[in-house]
Amino acid sequence: MPGTYAFDVKDALVDKLLLEPGLAALVADDAVTYGYGVWSVPGRPRATIWVGEIEWDDEKSVGLGQSRRDEWFRIMITIEVTFPGDTQKEANYRARDYMKIIEAMVRNPRWSGLPVLESEIKPQLLGEGPGDMGRSAMLIMSLHVKARKS
Repeated sequence: MPGTYAFDVKDALVDKLLLEPGLAALVADDAVTYGYGVWSVPGRPRATIWVGEIEWDDEKSVGLGQSRRDEWFRIMITIEVTFPGDTQKEANYRARDYMKIIEAMVRNPRWSGLPVLESEIKPQLLGEGPGDMGRSAMLIMSLHVKARKS
């Protein structure tokens, strides 16, 4: 029985993001990353998706004995967008549109090919502010996962 599936699910999420047609422009800019990249530097892509921290919430036995266990964890995802001339509303909606792509991708728990029983995106925070050439939005969200270890 593995100690946790969280690392495998994070790997699968990054792999799936890199293959998602709706994110092709970000992939071409090397803007989908495992872990956090460098913030707000010249030459940074105008849109970036970082797959970051893992937080474990709980683990419990399923049925009698200890042979099967369910675990709950969250994988943090950050989307940052700054495009020349964008208003704050336009930046916010760009971030929201990327979130919608990710939500659709993980809606079916079988997306990862792992024993994931439930998965859903939950937005946590929308940060707003000036970017280097327009308004910027940073959307922090988490992928909530329930997986079965057996």
